[in-house]
This record gives sequence, C-alpha cells and structure tokens, in this order.
Amino acid sequence: MKHRTKVIVFLTGVAPLVIFLIWSNFRPLGILGTADQVKEIVLGYGAWGILIFVMLQILQVVVTPISRMAVGTAGGFIFGLWGGFALNWLGRVIGHIIAFHIARYAGRPLVRKIIGDDTLKKYDKFIAKGGPVALGLCYFMPLFPDDELSYIAGLSDMKRKPFLFAAYIGHIGGSFGSALL
Repeated sequence: MKHRTKVIVFLTGVAPLVIFLIWSNFRPLGILGTADQVKEIVLGYGAWGILIFVMLQILQVVVTPISRMAVGTAGGFIFGLWGGFALNWLGRVIGHIIAFHIARYAGRPLVRKIIGDDTLKKYDKFIAKGGPVALGLCYFMPLFPDDELSYIAGLSDMKRKPFLFAAYIGHIGGSFGSALL
C-alpha cells in the first residue's frame, strides 16, 4: 500500500476512533447490547450525534463484540429509514475498510486475537474460494455476522479494489435492512 493510502486510512479511520475515545473519556460502551443504549449515547451529543453515530458504526465493525444490530437499528430509530440507511452504510463501509487494512498489515496473529480461532478457521477457506462475490453477498444480508469477514479478507489474496467494490455494493442491503428494522 502506498504511503498516501496509509495516511488516508489513518486519518479517516483510526484517528477519529482515538479522538472519540479520548473525547468521551473512555466512557464504557458496555458492548451496546440494545438500540436504546446506542440512541441514548448518540442523542446525548446533540448536534455531534451524526458524527458520533458514524463513529459507533465504525467501532462496531472494528471492535466486533459491539452489537451490530443495536447500532444499525438505532440508526433507523434516530435518523429515520433513509438517514439511518445512509449513516449505517457510511460507518459500516469505513469500518470494514479499516478492518481489512488492519488484517492486511498486522497479520494473522492479531486477527486470531480479534475474531478468534474458530471464526478464522470457519470462514478462511470460504473467503479464499468465494472471493469478492461471496463477500459482497454476505455483506448484503442484514442478519449475517459479517464484521469478521473483512479481517479474513485482509488476510487473503483478495486485491483492494475488488474488496472495496464488495464493501460498497454489499453493504447496501445490510445497512438498509438494519435501518428498516
């Protein structure tokens, strides 16, 4: 990856997450098990709520134990169907790009710690054989647990552009479905 791309990934993903954690005084996210918890956090930031929601959506991808359904459905509650869809999509795509690049540059030992050995073994061959089409289809399904798949895709031979295409197009279904719920 070119230096410019690394800087862009850092500035659009990692830096905002760090700023959010510092700004929120490391307020425990408590795994955010319900949409009401997410709604309370987002609305508590007033005008900054949109940015905070996108950050939470990014975090729920990168920090996989945070409930994706809680964040996604909260988007629909807070911002309505179309606003929730757009913000879900934006946050999820950014989060999955970050996860892909973390795996690509940190490698298998870190990914194993993040997603666990069982998940890695379960989907490693699936991503390697199915490629971006299979990945995009998994992203498209709203209830499919796909956050870990971007880490696995980052470990595979998948090129960046096909991964991005799968993420951009695939997350349309999942993001809309979450907002609709």
